[in-house]
Amino acid sequence: MALLLDAGIRAVQSTPLFSLSGKMLGMISSHWRKPHAPTERDLRLLDILARQAADLIEQRQAHEALRESERRLHEIVEAIPAAVYTTDADGRITFFNRSAVEFSGRVPELGADSWCVTWKLYNTDGTPLPHDQCPMAVALREKKPVRGCEAVAERPDGQRRVFTPYPTPLFDANGRLTGAVNMLVDITDRKQAEETLRESEERFRAIVETTPECVKVVAADGTLLMMNEAGLAMVGATASEDVTGRNVYHLIAPEDRETFRGFNERVCAGEKGSLEFDIVGLNGTRRHMETHGVPLRRPPGYVSGQRRKDH
Repeated sequence: MALLLDAGIRAVQSTPLFSLSGKMLGMISSHWRKPHAPTERDLRLLDILARQAADLIEQRQAHEALRESERRLHEIVEAIPAAVYTTDADGRITFFNRSAVEFSGRVPELGADSWCVTWKLYNTDGTPLPHDQCPMAVALREKKPVRGCEAVAERPDGQRRVFTPYPTPLFDANGRLTGAVNMLVDITDRKQAEETLRESEERFRAIVETTPECVKVVAADGTLLMMNEAGLAMVGATASEDVTGRNVYHLIAPEDRETFRGFNERVCAGEKGSLEFDIVGLNGTRRHMETHGVPLRRPPGYVSGQRRKDH
């Protein structure tokens, strides 16, 4: 008050500013250098000015909040280690992150490129995939997300990457289609690893099946996971289903069962070893066997090679 008096102010009228939701936003004040009592007309005008000022402040705060939200969203999208981009309702690209440039090997042209940030597209069988038939185009055309598909992107340098797309249409508050967002997840390394594993398993199975001795894979609990044709013949099985998935201990002669169980557990724990024991086949035939067990370096058990040994 002293400051106002020193400044020559002799009358003050203040009106609080509230948002439409009732939140206090501030205050608007009028000052006079002479004693003054506002008229009813003055107060009505001040109320109108206060309402307009409150609306302007609220709009400015909402605009700032929206800008801050968009900034944070932009930072989040840029930090995603996968290609992310958006399009308008006609499929024209409106935004892309840095990972989209790294994935596609090119800088998409906003407003000109359509449907996808990639240079060329192919189906997983190698046939060309036109951009207007890609998953993003389908999602916009059918107005629903597309899931569970894969495609191949070719970069301008000729490198090809296998990816899984996640195109999702975007709608406004009235349900009108406004565009779509898509994320391209690069699965090339996973596909190569799967192919390498498949080839390794095929080689392993080919070697096992052509071995004239019994070869089997046994889990730590004794479950027989795999047995080759020679082994099936030794235990009197006519098909793999007769024994796989069942406990191998039931094939071991009763007097050797606990010894074999201990051997199995030691091998599964990381040891190598050999053991002589008897088996009783499904047809009741008794055989004396010698087995050599080698642990697998990953679950579920160990590989055992057996050969029949005559008494």
